[in-house]
Amino acid sequence: MQAPRGTRDFGPNEMAARRGLEERLRNVLRTYHYHEVATPAFEELELFLAKSGPGIRDEIYDFKDKSGRELALRPELTAPTMRFYFANLKMEPKPLRLFYFGPCYRYDRPQAGRYREFWQLGIELLGDETPNAHAEVLRLALQLFEEAGLKNFVLRVGHLGILRALLEEAGVKRADQAPLMRYIDKKDLAALEKALQERGGEKAADTILRFFQLERLEELRPLAASPDAMTAFQHLESTWAALAALGADMTRVRIDPTIARGLEYYTGLVFELDAPDLGAEKQLLGGGAYDLSGVFNEQPIASMGFALGFDRTLVALERTQVPPTTPGRVDVILGALVPEAWPEAARLAQILRKSGRVVELESQPVGIKKLLGRASQIRARHAVFLGTKELERKVVAVKDLDTGTQSEISAAELASKL
Repeated sequence: MQAPRGTRDFGPNEMAARRGLEERLRNVLRTYHYHEVATPAFEELELFLAKSGPGIRDEIYDFKDKSGRELALRPELTAPTMRFYFANLKMEPKPLRLFYFGPCYRYDRPQAGRYREFWQLGIELLGDETPNAHAEVLRLALQLFEEAGLKNFVLRVGHLGILRALLEEAGVKRADQAPLMRYIDKKDLAALEKALQERGGEKAADTILRFFQLERLEELRPLAASPDAMTAFQHLESTWAALAALGADMTRVRIDPTIARGLEYYTGLVFELDAPDLGAEKQLLGGGAYDLSGVFNEQPIASMGFALGFDRTLVALERTQVPPTTPGRVDVILGALVPEAWPEAARLAQILRKSGRVVELESQPVGIKKLLGRASQIRARHAVFLGTKELERKVVAVKDLDTGTQSEISAAELASKL
């Protein structure tokens, strides 16, 4: 039998690479004072329908349990985290910084870097919508990939407030903007131009299509004519300045006013991070300011977050030849040469483990040649063995497998002198 389509098994080397990357990312999150939360692997189906609309049902694994409840494997982690927040964390001091890491499930067509079971790491900043706070979220996104070791990536930043205001000026009411935002998000210029001409004529089409040529912040200012657009522009401008003050490498940051994210709940600043080496599947991270309070019939809370594609990030690191983390060396392989020495070998193994060493204890008496052969297989640093003579003299024989030297150490001093 094989693993289901779109899922994978991970061997020791792959798990070492995954855990190594996870540890580096977690360390960055800790320095920004983010706290981990966890939610169930499945939720009520209604949660995802309310957040993303009925069309999401075609993209997820949904089912009825034995009591007839409609459930779904989570396709992402923002909605479950916000459900948890409104149910249990509303009274926590603000701003509240949360992060999560775990598997998600989507019924997608499997391809390079895209799987039906995939891992997502993300953050939510709740209770602070200032430009400085948003800039720190962007700086965190950049630093995650810096610490991961990725060399070639770019962060693109836009603001929906400017885009929506321009669409309204072009005669497209907010209630009618959803299909146009999807065209913009997918960069479908032909469909976008046709829709704009139908609603606002040639001038409207020209104004919006100009967005696709803008690359610098100052080029946006002349287009922010309405009060709403200017407010959004000023927020973006202040965020940009704060990001520079936080020490970001601004050569990695681009203005992209065409980021639409394609989802109605995004409200303001939006951003995406790409690895150009991945081609069509280059996006590694996406996020922005959003409002999901209506899904839960709650009062709005300033919300900003992003989700990082963990699996695709690993692919990007592999393609750019960043050395993956490999299983660490075994510190000690420890064996008894005769049956009566095994209890003492077992006792010493536990002492070494409690001191933090990685120890492989041979379960049966073993000859020195076989012990050294196994040591070579597992890349052990030291081989420790004892037979009848060592047992009588309360010592152990220690072979340094890097230098080839061998010595005797008192059993009582093994942990401190090894």
